[in-house]
Amino acid sequence: MLKHILEQFFKKANLKHITVTLATWDVVWDVYLDPKWARQRLRLYGAQDRAVEQFFKKLEEDMAEVSMERHGHAKQLVVFFGAATNGTGEGPPGL
Repeated sequence: MLKHILEQFFKKANLKHITVTLATWDVVWDVYLDPKWARQRLRLYGAQDRAVEQFFKKLEEDMAEVSMERHGHAKQLVVFFGAATNGTGEGPPGL
């Protein structure tokens, strides 16, 4: 009985989601593809990229200082970041 009720609930929820998605699809894509919003997304991506780069640069400098104090010479910290793959030809989740 409970299984049947849950199945009906999820069918209705999925149907509602599909209905709303279809009703708003064109408007959403019109806004998403508007050059104004594309430029804004690009600026946001650039700002995020710069923030991550600055964070790792500071980390690298801090670790060099710690290394100098502990070992008398700076050991190099190498950090790679970006859109990497896992070797199977698949990118990060969500892409």
